[in-house]
Amino acid sequence: MIGQRAQHLGLRGFGALLLALVLLIALFPPYFMTITAFHPPNLSFSRTPTLFSTDLTLRAFTDLFSKYPFMTWMSNTALVSVSSTIFSVTVATLAAYSLSRLRYPGRNALSSTCFSCTCSRLHCCLSRCSSS
Repeated sequence: MIGQRAQHLGLRGFGALLLALVLLIALFPPYFMTITAFHPPNLSFSRTPTLFSTDLTLRAFTDLFSKYPFMTWMSNTALVSVSSTIFSVTVATLAAYSLSRLRYPGRNALSSTCFSCTCSRLHCCLSRCSSS
């Protein structure tokens, strides 16, 4: 009875340690990006990165909004992404309706081509994710 309890506690402790390690690895990049964003510029470009800093500043953000047309860039990006998404969804919807409802020569070949392109892209994405 005592052996099973010790084994159970040891397994739970190992699980908690493994979870802490995975969380540390997963949360380190956002932490480092945040700390780097609030560093003064001389610390951001130094040779040795600092993980903990006491002299955090908003100077990089004030420079970004005062020296550069950042909001113009962001609005242009939003306009292009929203318009291209609307265009792509509209064209894909019309093509899907055509392939599913209308009967015309070459429909099966076009449908097979679209399906194989989709499968090959999915295969490439999955193989890239599994190899990294």
